[in-house]
Amino acid sequence: PPPPRLTSPSDLRWLKKGEPVQIQGQTLSHGLIYVSKGVDDEHHYVINPHLPALPGDSISADADGYYSSYSALSTERRFSYLVWLADGALSPTDSSFGMLYFYGIEHRLLDLLQNRVPNPSNTEKEELLQEVHRLGSIFKDKPGSVTQCCLRLSDFAAARALDGTSIPPLPKEWVKTWELLFVIRYG
Repeated sequence: PPPPRLTSPSDLRWLKKGEPVQIQGQTLSHGLIYVSKGVDDEHHYVINPHLPALPGDSISADADGYYSSYSALSTERRFSYLVWLADGALSPTDSSFGMLYFYGIEHRLLDLLQNRVPNPSNTEKEELLQEVHRLGSIFKDKPGSVTQCCLRLSDFAAARALDGTSIPPLPKEWVKTWELLFVIRYG
């Protein structure tokens, strides 16, 4: 059995695909994020709408931190992250934003795969996997781990779906890596 998770903040809310929210003057209409005002260290990807986010010089000490939490970002970096999300998370300009966004999607997808989400929609897993693939392709030419994390999560979800008799499909796009691809390791 999986280890028990720490309890989530009582107001932790997942915004499904296309569900809009207004945070610090930015309209985030893409969805696929967690929002809560009471966040602990385990939920570092959650956006706390009450934390200030102000425009300014976005270059700060936390600028290159792939493993930053939303609450640990400076007010300027929070603002930049919210703008990035409001623009649809389309730009590969900041890998740390890609990782922070990925962590929330990863958390939701893993909860879905382990049946920890009450009454999920029939399409949510597929929507999340499509977003993981989209995010990975956005950052494919950027150094960092966003694309590799997206590939590994996608591989994990594919492995969970195998029934022992099916053959995993070949990837649509081959990525240069030092590791054997999942489809080869499975074979």
